[in-house]
Amino acid sequence: MPIDIDVALQYQISDGDMVLLILEAARSDGQSVLESNLEIENATLRRINPEGAVGQRVWA
Repeated sequence: MPIDIDVALQYQISDGDMVLLILEAARSDGQSVLESNLEIENATLRRINPEGAVGQRVWA
């Protein structure tokens, strides 16, 4: 059963503030992710493999 989720989240933060968002299409047994895209305006994303958890960590 394909599910298509299209969402826009808007946050306003001050310069120098740190933000951690935990948002991901998780790949696990019995669940297939056909396509996943994360875009953050004006940010460089760095993917880090998890330590015993599901998915990757993405730092901006």
